[in-house]
This record gives sequence, structure tokens and C-alpha cells, in this order.
Amino acid sequence: MLTAQWQLTWADEFDAPSINTTDWDVLTRRDSFNDELQYYIPEQAAIAQTEGRSVLRITATDEPLDGKAYRSARLESNYSQAYGRFEVMARIPTTKGIWPAAWLLPRDTPWPLGGEIDIMEHGGSRPNVVSSAYHWNNVPNFSQFVFGEYHAPAGQGPWADDFHEYAVEWDTRAIRYFVDGVNHFTVTPDMAPISSTPMSVILNTAVGGFFDGNPDGTTQFPNTFDIDYVRAYQQTGNVTNLLTNGEFSNNSNGWLRTGNTFVESHDPEGSHAFDGFGDHAIKLFGFASSKLIQSGVSVTGDSEYTLSANVRINSNDSITGTNNLLVMWMEFFDGNNNSLGSEGGVIADGSINNNTWLLRELTGVAPSDAVSVNVGFEFIQPNNQGGAVWVDSVSLTESLAIALAGDYNNNGVVDAADYTVWQDSFGSTTDLAADGNGNGVIDAADYTVWQDNFGQSASGLGANVNIPEPGSALLLLLGAGVLYRRRA
Repeated sequence: MLTAQWQLTWADEFDAPSINTTDWDVLTRRDSFNDELQYYIPEQAAIAQTEGRSVLRITATDEPLDGKAYRSARLESNYSQAYGRFEVMARIPTTKGIWPAAWLLPRDTPWPLGGEIDIMEHGGSRPNVVSSAYHWNNVPNFSQFVFGEYHAPAGQGPWADDFHEYAVEWDTRAIRYFVDGVNHFTVTPDMAPISSTPMSVILNTAVGGFFDGNPDGTTQFPNTFDIDYVRAYQQTGNVTNLLTNGEFSNNSNGWLRTGNTFVESHDPEGSHAFDGFGDHAIKLFGFASSKLIQSGVSVTGDSEYTLSANVRINSNDSITGTNNLLVMWMEFFDGNNNSLGSEGGVIADGSINNNTWLLRELTGVAPSDAVSVNVGFEFIQPNNQGGAVWVDSVSLTESLAIALAGDYNNNGVVDAADYTVWQDSFGSTTDLAADGNGNGVIDAADYTVWQDNFGQSASGLGANVNIPEPGSALLLLLGAGVLYRRRA
């Protein structure tokens, strides 16, 4: 079994004397959506010290400003990323009508065409509940969404009593939400289309609005949202793109282009590839045999492979309402270059949404005697109608198993042997086989990860068994561990 590895790509530990305005836009905004009542101004956000931590502090107050009854702050990161893991360590305010949130949103794509990932949001009148959500649609300003709530575990006080880590892991197959290492909610493609649009981090406290209603006589001001750190990671180790130049950063090197197939640089202000991935995208159009092909990619027989690509139709050169198609395919070959069969399908047609990148995937199993695969795209124009399709960020990956949460010895089942691994390494910062929540230390939270998944196996079947309890000495350590928070 191969455990997913994460490489840090961007972070703010809020250790500087003031907010890094190179990394963050600190908004001045009078009017917001959702019937909110606050005026966002930069003066409501600052670096503060609390309990030995240097934090970003967002303060909401009941001081009127320009017709608004309340003041607060909202920060948006200048860094954007598609996919990966995002972590926010924070202590949230809890009082009626207060709505703190940590979330992801595309910077330049009309909402909600590129999706919205709400890592954590909290209605202040429900002190023991936080929630996570995902919004999407192909119509601007109208959202479909799914959400999950997470209640504070037994014995824990309200969320505002301490710092907690809120996280999301986002890839092509799922969006998984975590609180203190517990995966409490997951969005899968059968529930909603998974966005592939790069997103920025947003941190804010809204006042009033539909989420928790408006403040009343019980609401406490000022209240503070303290953020200890924000970190972004990309997955490494078990996801390798087998294709050459899949983001077309090196023009079209490694690819065969035929017909009307052109390399265009990303140009947000012009009529070219607009925003996207890497430096370039490929434009396919016209009645000629317009194809994009990469040949002779090595594969292993009986292994499963996923070919993915992002496609886009721009409204100024759209195929909407036409019979034009873009097909994606992969064809396997043996050692004598004999074709062993292919997989393929339509990934863009006249019905898809314009002006946003859409992820498309194709999965196939290589025949046992396969040694290579060709992958490609073909633009089909049956009626000489206009329009073009853009292709970007193409990848071919071999499907590899990811370790079960709590399976600390990687034998495919979460059992008593994994408890022993955790017990033997408790407190370690170097032997991290049992670091179930990935915080760099073996602690009580890793026991909870193991406990919550006990009996699970790689087949997805749980066993009806009793969960071992830690010994008395470890129970004392666990009690201390609940209060311990490690900073890198």
C-alpha cells in the first residue's frame, strides 16, 4: 500500500509583525452577499499574540460605519492552487449572528462556475457544530450545494474554547473534509462535479445574514477569529504524470499535432487561452483532421490508468448549439506494436458550459500483454460549423492504492496491530508511521483516527470487533495530548 505524501507549496504562519500584503488582499468592501450586515475594512485584521501563538486576528465589532451596523475583515490569498490539501489552524468565535469561515474560491471565474469549497464555516448560535460545504453550477449566481455538519466530540467543549485544525483534501475523485484529522464529510463525483479550477484561500467573519441570522441582545462584541496558520500542499509520491509536457509549458513538445491544432499562451485579457494551467493550452477546431497525440507511453499490463484533461469553450468562439465534438481516447499496444484495443469518449460538445475549465477523465485497464499506450484528442466537425475547444493540463496516471486511515502497518486492515504501532511510537516526532492526521507527532489525535476506522479493510468491509483501549499510563498521556498543539 502507498501512503499519499504531501509537499508544502505555500503557507503563512502569521509570525511577521504585520499582515503580509504580498500574500493577502485585505478587503475594503461595504456591501456583501447573503444579507450580511458588516463593512469589511483592513483595520479589523491584524497580527496578535495569544497563548504563545502569533495569529492573524479578525475582529468583528458593533461600531457603525457608513450605514453599516458592524465592522469586520476579509482576507483573500493571492496564491491559487488546483487540488491538494489545505489546512487552517484556528480558534473561532461563537456568539449569535456571527459567521466565521475558511474557504476556497477561484479569483477570476464567475461564481459558482469554478466551484466553492467551504473548509469550515460556523453559525455562532450553535457552539458545538461546524460545517463544510461544496457549491457548484453551470449558471452564474445560482448555486447547487451539498454540506456536512460535524458536532464536537463527547467531552470536548464548544469549538471556540480551543484551536482546531480544519482541512480539506481535494483531488479529481473526491473532496474530503477534516476536523482535527477526522474525515467528517466527503464529496464524490456521483454527488457533484469536482472542480478543477485553481482557488484562493478566503478568511473572514461575516455578521448577520441567512447562515445564522442577525445578532441579538445575546451577541457579544467584540469577538475574534484567530488563525494560527494556513498551509497548502500538493500530493506527491503516488501521483506521477506519465505524459511529457502535459501542461504544454514547453509549447507542444512531446505531442503530434495535425490539422487546426494550435498552441496558445494564456492571456486573461485577450482572446487566447485565458486563465489556465502552466503557460499554454492547445486550441482544436476546423474541418481538417485536427488531432493532438502522444505515442509510445510505457505502461504495465493489468494496471488501471486514468487519462484526464481540462477542456474549455470560450463564448467568443463557442461550439454551443453545434454538432461539433471533442473526443479523448487511449489505445494500448503490445511489444510488436499491435493494437490491443482502446477506450474513448466525447469530452466536449455543444451543450457544455462556456468560459470555465471542466475536468474530464477516462479510465481503462491495460491488457496483460500491453507495454505502451497512445493518448489523444480529436476535434470532429460534421457540419462545417464554427467554434473551438481548448485543452490543458493533460495527465495519464496509474491507479495506486492509498493506505487506509488508521492502517499504520499498511497490511490492508485497521486492527489491533495498528494500535501497537501507535502505542510503541507515542510521542515520537521521527517515527511517523502512526501519524494518522499528518501533524508531525504521534499523539492522541492519531489514536482517534485509528479508533474511528477500526475494523475497516481495503475491501471496504468493516469487522464486528471490540476496540482495544489504551493502558492507564497512556490514558494519562492522552489526556495531556488533547491539550497539546505542535507548530512546525
